Amino acid sequence: MEYLPGADLSSLISLAQERGIDVPLEVAVAILIQLCEALEYLHNVRIPRGGCASTASIIHGDISPKNLFIQPDGQVKLIDFGIAPTIQRRTQGDTVVHGTYRYMSPERLGHLPTGIGADIFAAGIVLYDLLYMSGDGNSTIETICDSPCRILAARSRAPGPARWLPNVSCVLARALARSPKERYHSAASMKADLRLLKCAADQGRAAVSHFFSTLA
Repeated sequence: MEYLPGADLSSLISLAQERGIDVPLEVAVAILIQLCEALEYLHNVRIPRGGCASTASIIHGDISPKNLFIQPDGQVKLIDFGIAPTIQRRTQGDTVVHGTYRYMSPERLGHLPTGIGADIFAAGIVLYDLLYMSGDGNSTIETICDSPCRILAARSRAPGPARWLPNVSCVLARALARSPKERYHSAASMKADLRLLKCAADQGRAAVSHFFSTLA
């Protein structure tokens, strides 16, 4: 088993909350870009399905801060593939629901056909957590599933990180769309939009590493 120096993102968010520190936008974006890169690779892996000629995409199924490990050099590792199902795109149905409720997409909660959009939705929740450090349990996911626009509008009136809203609202709204058809169709397309943000131009891992050092 590989030893990884660093800490999981959930612990870092908790530390930042305790110290009253906002996660800088460039840090949040840099973390999400690396997550999208990991998902891009994962979703494009093709493995044989049940001995047939067809192949399946690998869906992590439990994207959440506790499964994102931040190393001191700013590298982000996606961990815990224990429940990662191999679900062929446009499958006719899903199996038993596993994972972290707060980060599950509406279709997973409804036991509907599941594809890579479930991981993209969860990535959107991670971005939301980083920007707003919500920490309010299941109410966030329930509100988002009901109306993403409502929760974004409410946050736009809040102080602090909400000043970033005009730059990221489109990314959040698309990633958190209730219907998978309205979300990003791939992690690569979400990554492309994140890279368009001005803060993503020259920051990358250095921003994440610096933020990690302030919390260490």
